[in-house]
Amino acid sequence: MSDVAFSKDAMSILTSIKRALEEGRAAQVVQTTPHLVLLSRPFYDQKLKPLLSRWALIWLLAHGCSGNTMSEWVNEWINECANKLRDGAP
Repeated sequence: MSDVAFSKDAMSILTSIKRALEEGRAAQVVQTTPHLVLLSRPFYDQKLKPLLSRWALIWLLAHGCSGNTMSEWVNEWINECANKLRDGAP
């Protein structure tokens, strides 16, 4: 197992992703059978994208990417996405 498997942050984010997918399934905006299918772009943008971005950052950091540069870039990207959503842009 890699360092990611033992990270409290990683486990917390994975739990949040699981919870978001369960909520999405209950709201019928995610299909889980026979495979994962996103049925709602707003659900993805608002619920999953920020979580998946944070998961990607943890994975990249665990595999040797520069911490400050990468985390700053991801945080800027997340903020930009949030601003677009707030302003109603796709």
